[in-house]
Amino acid sequence: MPATTPFQTAGRVQPENFFGRTSTIRDVVTVLRGGGNAVIYGAPRTGKSSLLYLLFKNYRHAERDALLWFMDLKSIGSLFDFVEEFYTGLKIKKAEPSLVGFEKTLKGLETRAVVFIDNADRLAEASLNDEALFAILSTYLKLRRLSLCLAMSLAPENVFKNRVGTPLHKLMTRVDLPPFAPDECYEFIQQRLRFTGVYFDDEEIERLIASSRGVPADLQRAAAELFRRKMEKDAGSEHSTGSEFTKRR
Repeated sequence: MPATTPFQTAGRVQPENFFGRTSTIRDVVTVLRGGGNAVIYGAPRTGKSSLLYLLFKNYRHAERDALLWFMDLKSIGSLFDFVEEFYTGLKIKKAEPSLVGFEKTLKGLETRAVVFIDNADRLAEASLNDEALFAILSTYLKLRRLSLCLAMSLAPENVFKNRVGTPLHKLMTRVDLPPFAPDECYEFIQQRLRFTGVYFDDEEIERLIASSRGVPADLQRAAAELFRRKMEKDAGSEHSTGSEFTKRR
């Protein structure tokens, strides 16, 4: 019997453990390959960050010559941090850390770049919500030498409100990420339990689906707790059996 749960209760799911979302992945890749921009939009805990990271790790198979970069805005404290992180991703060592320098850099971009940005909701915050930045991005996204793929819980039109240039949300294709459907929940749980020796019956799975409402992170946490209880129960049974055997001897 495994000592740990196969259900992840914190952090980003690694690509090798990612489950489902096949049609969503196809839709996003189609948009990016066409030179467009995508927003993976959904409520918290629906797996946006995990999906974005999966796309980043595998997108090289879709555009082998494109320059790819992954940014997590959780670690970005200011507008200039954002610009410098862009420079890092674009492998630019000498550039002015300002919006003027940023625009010059994008203007001189020779290799197509696709940038994946997690926690993009932070672009609505005062430290990053800069109309000039959005106007610059708007200009160069339309040239299709740069594509963005964002993960956010806020609607794009509520984040990008630049009055100069095309509003960024009008250059983005929104791809919704809803909770898992009941059959997806069932398949996911069965897949995770495979080879563990632990079994959830249909009634238990139905309760997990109902309590989590199909939200992937909530489903995993609830399933992990049930898995833990079953492991403890099995361990207790084995201990009782061992004790009884010792008494009989």
